[in-house]
Amino acid sequence: MEAGVVNVTVVAEAVSSHISCDNEVVSVPKRGRIDSVTRSLIVKAEGVEMSKTFNWLLCPKGQCVYSKHPITAAGQEEAGPAHSKHVAGRFTVTTTFI
Repeated sequence: MEAGVVNVTVVAEAVSSHISCDNEVVSVPKRGRIDSVTRSLIVKAEGVEMSKTFNWLLCPKGQCVYSKHPITAAGQEEAGPAHSKHVAGRFTVTTTFI
């Protein structure tokens, strides 16, 4: 099987919400409300293309928030066209909000 590279991008964004955070209105800064990081993974060509989105509501209370989120990619049981990339394993996304 041919190996290739897949870019994985994680984006953290502060968005306005009608949901209160500890009985306070959610505020969004004018600058620095979006942060992203992209890393490359070496993968084998098989499986199907996928995109996953995860959302978390964080209430930092003016402090730095450190959060770890494990993400599991599809396993070998998914078969698909040879041109797609396949990622198997576990990944941990670590985010820090200030």
